[in-house]
Amino acid sequence: MFKNASSFLDAAWTHSSQLRTLTLAIPLEAMAHVLPSMPKFDVLEELNLTLRFAYHNSEQDDILTHIAAFANHHASTLTKLSIDTPQPNVDPSSLYQALDLYPRLSSVSIAHPVERLEPQKSTGVDSFLAKRADSLRELKIQLHGPVVDQFPPSPEVLFSHPIFKIPFPYLKVLELGLCQWEKSFQPSVQRHLTQYIAQLSSILSDLVLRGYVFSFPEVQEVVTKIGGDGSTLRSLQLHTHFLSCDLLDLLSRELPNLHHLDLSFNSLSSKDDGSWNHNYYWNGLDVSSSCLASEFWPMLICIQEKATTFVNDVRLRKYSHWKLRHIELQPLHYCSGRWQTSQRLLVGCLPFVETFNGQSKFEFSTTPDYTKSS
Repeated sequence: MFKNASSFLDAAWTHSSQLRTLTLAIPLEAMAHVLPSMPKFDVLEELNLTLRFAYHNSEQDDILTHIAAFANHHASTLTKLSIDTPQPNVDPSSLYQALDLYPRLSSVSIAHPVERLEPQKSTGVDSFLAKRADSLRELKIQLHGPVVDQFPPSPEVLFSHPIFKIPFPYLKVLELGLCQWEKSFQPSVQRHLTQYIAQLSSILSDLVLRGYVFSFPEVQEVVTKIGGDGSTLRSLQLHTHFLSCDLLDLLSRELPNLHHLDLSFNSLSSKDDGSWNHNYYWNGLDVSSSCLASEFWPMLICIQEKATTFVNDVRLRKYSHWKLRHIELQPLHYCSGRWQTSQRLLVGCLPFVETFNGQSKFEFSTTPDYTKSS
């Protein structure tokens, strides 16, 4: 089957002289048949690689060395490189070790099995990044896994990996795809994540934190370290348990120069000290017909009360001195039927924001509340 793919691709390469972006997401078993037919792409700038097997009993052999050789043929033109390893049974260390220094490379994206980012396990990723630290302007690290029925390494263990010890003196954009640790790890997440981000606080313009739902104290710890009047941060994206007045107060105070904010959140609240954090899955749930209604109703009522306090208090806020101009707000679960009212009030308290979810103020404030339960 994989051998037949090369004949199909031969025709595509005949018109590839101007190809600038190439994504190879085919199984490693097919790479051995496809790579020999590939020409050198004279103007290739972005290369995206996905390293995965189609079959669990396949062996790597020397295919990763051939992939590295293909990438190295384009060393003079590549500016962006992405390497995604979604399966823990793939060991990409030989690929990282075989990649040359690319003089124009400024953006690197690495998606890696979290099981292979334990300090005692060799990955090749840290040495690969260390050799390119001075040239990188954009770095994305995404953690895959862990596999079913396994727990991720603790924040202390994860952030002790050499990949998180490398200084990047000119980095502007940092994106981290983290694990969703249990609540008991919150103090450790606070400490170790903040330590890592703090070393880049004077140079970052964009910070994206995915895969982890932050409590307010965790956001407070991170923002306090990277914020202040001299903060260079212009864009922030993260997921919090609550969109709260406390959170808006914090961000406007500590990140006065923020230009773009992207917030996903689970529900609404005015006050938030982090003591009442759960994951909410009320969207589309008919609690009245649920066999677990007696268990859900107390929590539902509490969420409704918190949403009401948000509506009551946010109408009293006015963030006139905040330089924020674009905001994305994504309620992911249940907002107690108060989201449309909140939309109108947010437009009022953020007078200088130009777009809400990419929409005008009027469009955003009149968007139906899709978070209502059925």
